[in-house]
Amino acid sequence: MGITFIQIKLNSSNSAAATITVTPTTAPQNGNFAFLAATWGNATTTVSTALKDNNGVAATLIDASADTGGPVGLAGYYFSSLSGSPTSFTFTSPGGSSGPIGITYQEWSGLAASPLDGHAIQANGAGSSATTQTSPSATMASAGDLVIGYIGGPITGFSNFNSASFSAAGTGATIRNNDSPVDVIADSSQIQTSSGASTASFALAAANEYMVGIAGFTAAATGTPYNPYIAQPQLASILAQKHKSIGWTPNFDYRFRPHRKVSLVPVRKLILPRKAA
Repeated sequence: MGITFIQIKLNSSNSAAATITVTPTTAPQNGNFAFLAATWGNATTTVSTALKDNNGVAATLIDASADTGGPVGLAGYYFSSLSGSPTSFTFTSPGGSSGPIGITYQEWSGLAASPLDGHAIQANGAGSSATTQTSPSATMASAGDLVIGYIGGPITGFSNFNSASFSAAGTGATIRNNDSPVDVIADSSQIQTSSGASTASFALAAANEYMVGIAGFTAAATGTPYNPYIAQPQLASILAQKHKSIGWTPNFDYRFRPHRKVSLVPVRKLILPRKAA
């Protein structure tokens, strides 16, 4: 079936707030994968359990970083398999009320049970003001990963998010959640064609500085198509040799039928001695 996009949602504010909640338009489906990004207006990064669903289940933290120049923090999270029929997700700003603050949500199906692959996030002071903001490089070990970029802030001034791209080849590269014109947070996605390193970039309408992260997630394994008849010619040969010496030859259907109890029932043939000429 492969990786399939389900839905997106975001919420943000330029005003100071201690929490922010995102409520997906359609009820999230149990068993699906969800990625969430959050940004906040201080340099505290104790956020490992800061994002939870409405049932109190904490998302798994991927990376968190903060830049003292804003100050601004950015973190990425995921739920490998949604459960308990959640309806909303809330991020609690570390250190109390802060602004700007924002949260994004992407929901997908077809991801592995333990999906996290390569990931990276911008370190304090590593960025600069420019019309393109780019994440550090992260190496994806698997081909066909869902790769997500996310951006938050700003560190300097606000700019509209015009587009998103990735340095590695892939399909469907697009900006998903776009916070313009509030311009606090955005994210993107792409299915990366091959394993290897990639960066996530966001094009801004004007030069400014934000924080950027990237994370890859592996697809669920796909099995061999079902085949009710699997020939076993080697088995037939072995059994024929085994029973040759006792005066009869096996004649049986050696195809494997998983929906039945497997049994090999030889059909006995009496072999009479030849008459002397």
